[in-house]
Amino acid sequence: MLKAMLDFVGTVPQWITAIAAIFGFRLARSQLDAMRKANGATFIHDLYNDFVTNDVEGLIPALMRGDFEIVETVDRDDGMPKGRKKFDVHEICRCLLNPLESVGALASRKLIDIGLVYDFFYFYIHLVWNNEEIRNHIEQARIKLNDPDLFKRLQTLHYQCNVCHDRELLRLDKNELSARAGQLGD
Repeated sequence: MLKAMLDFVGTVPQWITAIAAIFGFRLARSQLDAMRKANGATFIHDLYNDFVTNDVEGLIPALMRGDFEIVETVDRDDGMPKGRKKFDVHEICRCLLNPLESVGALASRKLIDIGLVYDFFYFYIHLVWNNEEIRNHIEQARIKLNDPDLFKRLQTLHYQCNVCHDRELLRLDKNELSARAGQLGD
């Protein structure tokens, strides 16, 4: 009987060690998750800063006005002055479509959080994908290149961001958000 008690007591330190290891593992995992989220936020912030260039800022007013045209070539000696109405295919692809398609690729592989993509890129994704001129260009390019998946990740990203947007609107309706992002500056 005494031997059985001593065997039991001998296992208590082992149990304590196991429990401490489990708690240590959980703590380490929560810290790694926090680091991953922080690194993801830093990465998306850097990606955003790389995306928003002078060229993109030159294109956005034209997209917002909706009075621009996509042409094969444009004289680019003057850069991208505000008010310009003609942009070539390469500018649209280089400045908008390709970078947003890359963001879509990262999001589809779950390398960046769709919530962060929504927070940083929704304005641009929505503006680009809902632009009739750009959508027509994409459809024509899909047919011309016989590639129905051309800019499919951007299309999926647009859908996913719209889902996030709808959730944000529901949270706003339930008073879970203090203000829409656009209202913060007012």
